Amino acid sequence: MLKDLVTNTNYLNSLFTEKDFNFINSFDNEISEINAKISYQEAIRDKIVQFISSLAEVLKLNDPEIDNYSLYKKSNEVTEIFELINNNIQLLSDLGNQLNSLDSEIVTLLLEVEKANHTEDYYDANVQRIKAKIDDYTFFLRETNQKLSANNIKIDNFLADPDTQKYLEGFHIHINNLSSNSKIDSIPRVTKYQVNEKDNNTLIISEKDNKVFLPYRVEEVNAYLEQFPDQYSSFESVIAKEFILPLNYYMSHPVLSRFREAYSLCRDREAKPIFESLKYGMDMMFNRRLNPAIIAACKTQDQLSHYLNCLEKNDLKNFTDFEIKFEMNPF
Repeated sequence: MLKDLVTNTNYLNSLFTEKDFNFINSFDNEISEINAKISYQEAIRDKIVQFISSLAEVLKLNDPEIDNYSLYKKSNEVTEIFELINNNIQLLSDLGNQLNSLDSEIVTLLLEVEKANHTEDYYDANVQRIKAKIDDYTFFLRETNQKLSANNIKIDNFLADPDTQKYLEGFHIHINNLSSNSKIDSIPRVTKYQVNEKDNNTLIISEKDNKVFLPYRVEEVNAYLEQFPDQYSSFESVIAKEFILPLNYYMSHPVLSRFREAYSLCRDREAKPIFESLKYGMDMMFNRRLNPAIIAACKTQDQLSHYLNCLEKNDLKNFTDFEIKFEMNPF
């Protein structure tokens, strides 16, 4: 009976709303953003530790020509900043833990729905519990962002202070401020692959670089530049953020990744109804021969259908919509 319920639009509507699925589909992006913010805060913290150490070294000299009072004052200030950064890292880690927990629960639920070993009431109860957790996370996210913003303002004010700048320059320490939620875009995304302003028709799934390089068309990239001029400063910045992703984004939870990418392909790129998109995602999620990155590389459902037909016939040489390269780690 539950097998039939999975394809019933009323049941799917009771499972999750479109807003819920939009939230769920953003999980991996959100986790990646949180990890990037943590990395950035940790990099700032390392510089602050260097600052504290340099101040301590000068204080040890006990030089009468140096204003030790100002040094002690600055040392106390920078210690407070160090604590604020630690607090930011803890807040972000708590956010990441909540998202990872939700991620695991939803994967488990989708697997149980597929197996259909429980009653409809059991699934409804689990859905309601997850939806309550999503609401809790949304509230926690709002609170956390307020705290992060307050902390970052204090940190930015300290770093922008002319007296602080004088010490930093004297110690040859360069620290960027933390405006705009830790400036994730300022974290360099290094790749050995040259970005050219022309169509790229190759999907590269690289274990060596731990990245996936998606194919793209010039008009796609230009569309991002036109629609989001505040988020992207160049052709290369679009490629780095939208078409070069961590391998774990697809492979950490392949079942959920297949669902997410298939749902997005149907809903976002083909503009199909939500229930049709949900069914399409569920149809793809348990195809273990299908790499989630290949779904992401497809521009249309017809492309994916063509790939699946070639895969079924073990005739992938006839799939010419785009080239697929695997770069494996050596044994």
